[in-house]
Amino acid sequence: MKICRVCFLVGESHYDLKRIWSLELSQALERRGVNTTIIDIPEGQLQKKHFEHILSQRPDVTCSFCAPQPSAKKIIFSDFLKIPHVTLLAEPAIYNLYLTKSPYSIVGCVDYFDCELFLNAKCDRVFFFPHAVKGELILEPSEEKEYDVVFIGSSYDPDAVRYSWFKRYAPEVIAVLEEAVALTLSDDHTSFTQALVGAWRHSSLEPNGHDFTRLCAEVDSYARAVSRLELLRSIRSVQVHVFGDVGASEQYPGARNWSQLLASCPNITSSPALPRQEVWHVLKRSKICLDNYPCFKHGTHERTILGLAAGALVFSDANRYIDAHFGEERGVVAYLHGRWDYVNERLEHYLKHDGERCAAVERGIKTVGLEHTWDVRADEFLKRVPPLWDAIADEHYIRSF
Repeated sequence: MKICRVCFLVGESHYDLKRIWSLELSQALERRGVNTTIIDIPEGQLQKKHFEHILSQRPDVTCSFCAPQPSAKKIIFSDFLKIPHVTLLAEPAIYNLYLTKSPYSIVGCVDYFDCELFLNAKCDRVFFFPHAVKGELILEPSEEKEYDVVFIGSSYDPDAVRYSWFKRYAPEVIAVLEEAVALTLSDDHTSFTQALVGAWRHSSLEPNGHDFTRLCAEVDSYARAVSRLELLRSIRSVQVHVFGDVGASEQYPGARNWSQLLASCPNITSSPALPRQEVWHVLKRSKICLDNYPCFKHGTHERTILGLAAGALVFSDANRYIDAHFGEERGVVAYLHGRWDYVNERLEHYLKHDGERCAAVERGIKTVGLEHTWDVRADEFLKRVPPLWDAIADEHYIRSF
């Protein structure tokens, strides 16, 4: 089956990233002869008018960068329309495993381990679909470097997260969460989901009565909070500019912002979050970009790809996929949590040796251009989705236009 018509569904998202990704992927598909439409879902839940709009476009598949939320009756809209829906996840799969309940779901994951989660949940309509960058951006001329080191990302207050634990969980559960966080940050391959399973097995706790997905989110949030804050606080010898607002503030009331968390660091300047276009311009004016996203160990994060494309050397927490596809020789310096002396040594080295830094970035830019543009992803989409569409059609009725 050839995919000829794709309908993208776009809801509201942080920094409007999912709209940008939808637009960039749709443009790449259009260049390959696919007819695409973008439908806004500002309400967050599909209404009758949206169904009518989708049907008027006669799509082979619908697609979104966020998982479609079930209706009040627990029905996923693709089951109602009988049109396969491709969910391209930008977050860990553990939060979206309900998609396995729909026979019309096709899922793309940014981490290989997340693909395994779906396969273990008896859903084989899954494929690896990492982050990408618009190819035209790579061709833009570089700008003069204004910043030595930047970090662009939300703040997570570890004290606020832990305070919420004491209000929600028994001491023995908190001990499991703490062990899971330590396991997550200890190496370059154990995902926070695996870490929680391992920590739970080490304990004597019964799993009944506990919300595993909620506990995964706690480990994810605390690991992110600790890893980002300790990374930034450990850097003393160079100037760092941090851009970002408080993350998950609705879940952790009273969480401190970057300015408060980094008050003891005179070498760090903190500023509010930036719109996506300004993020690009800041990265282009930066020598080094810090990336921190410990929830992915076998996949990509957008900041790594975007940072390299903008001409910045990237420091990323250890990740097996990034190490295999990039590595220090191609612009990505990987670090393990706690090895802060190594981080400071490499930062100082690359700020003193412009030639080495620029050469590594140039090699990284070539890799991005060859393997990580939306045109490359569009080819992957058109390769991976049709066989999965056929598998659905073999077992279920699909609306034919």
